Amino acid sequence: MRGMVGDDHRFYKKHGLFDFLQKDIGKQLFNMGMGIAFVFKLLRIQASDRMTEMYIQQRKQIVKSGKPVQL
Repeated sequence: MRGMVGDDHRFYKKHGLFDFLQKDIGKQLFNMGMGIAFVFKLLRIQASDRMTEMYIQQRKQIVKSGKPVQL
């Protein structure tokens, strides 16, 4: 989410508030790419507009599967 909440990311990094390490190289590269992509306002707006729909879709799939969810 570094790309969508860049200010938060910079604040946490500056103040040493991260309490986890991202060891998965694939996820690191994906997050870096998203951070670069979200520099462009048009991409940020499009992603933001689609995000709610995507979250709802994922939750519906979880409910349909009937599997217990661990929070």
